[in-house]
Amino acid sequence: VVAQAPAPGAVQVAPTAAVGITLSAPLAPGYRIALTRADDGTALAGTTTPTADGTGLRLAPDAPLPPDTELRATVTGLRSQGGATLADQTWTFRTQPAGAVAEQTLFGAVVPQVAAVDESAPVELGVAFRTLRPGRITQLRFFKGPGNDGVHVASLWDASGQRLARVTVAGESAAGWQTASLSTPVVVQPGEDYVVSYLAPRGHYAVTPGFFEQPHAAGDLVTSPGANGRYLYGAAGGLPVHSWGATNYFVDVTFVPDPRAVSVEESSPEPGATGVPRDTDVTVRLSVPVASGTLELRDGTTSVAGASTRSSDGRGLTLDPAVPLAPGTTYTATLAGVRSTEGVALATTTWTFRTEEA
Repeated sequence: VVAQAPAPGAVQVAPTAAVGITLSAPLAPGYRIALTRADDGTALAGTTTPTADGTGLRLAPDAPLPPDTELRATVTGLRSQGGATLADQTWTFRTQPAGAVAEQTLFGAVVPQVAAVDESAPVELGVAFRTLRPGRITQLRFFKGPGNDGVHVASLWDASGQRLARVTVAGESAAGWQTASLSTPVVVQPGEDYVVSYLAPRGHYAVTPGFFEQPHAAGDLVTSPGANGRYLYGAAGGLPVHSWGATNYFVDVTFVPDPRAVSVEESSPEPGATGVPRDTDVTVRLSVPVASGTLELRDGTTSVAGASTRSSDGRGLTLDPAVPLAPGTTYTATLAGVRSTEGVALATTTWTFRTEEA
């Protein structure tokens, strides 16, 4: 076994992840990949295909993987074309929880101008990047074109050249974006420079010349300033330090930003306000967009009828009372059930104000 995907013991695995294995020799027919829930053995359907060179298998699930679930991959019937057999292979991994913060990549589904240059020298290719928020790198990815065969090893480096993660890509498709999940996500900090790279042992790497003549950003990921599009020739690979022509070699990461805290930035009427007009609306402005939350207003234990609405940007909540408020009365406003679009809850918040006298 050269590599498995997701890596054994991997966590925070994306619901769209494929399952794969790469072997040291081409396989004969008779193989099978099965994906099941580890708790009860329920099978998850999918389609298995061999890699272009016959040394790997890839299972694409028919539906998104269940959230926050330990899954077991089992590969059977492993026999090389030369007749050598290998014992069944089994490993487990865990998917990310439901409602997890959306994953981000630098290049998404963008494809290179040239899928594979006609060069066969071993070379490590990379991209330097930064994040705008704290978070975790969960996957490394690269674009594969014709002739870019062999075993691909992807790495994540810090600015000093220390390797933070290394993973062998398994179960590759014939062409297109290839992804490998890290067994342990790497914590990254905003403003720090990182390099993601992979070794193409037979060359034929993807390129778009001049891509980095302008800065590139996607979500909370940005390319590092200065020369970008990195390479280093040699079969041993290593941190790519050279660049030429602002060329993009299409190496990428999957980044999961840390959820942002939710707080009330402004409320109206303000807590403790007096002389509040009787036709006032109750509003709050939150620090981040929210997916849910309501405003309620009470006169003692009596609830005030009205409609609670959320602003178009998701950061504002408003309660519009159905009738004017009573004069000279102290009301209690309650903000409840608030949960951000990134899954963070805000504790129930209350405050009081008093209306103008008659």
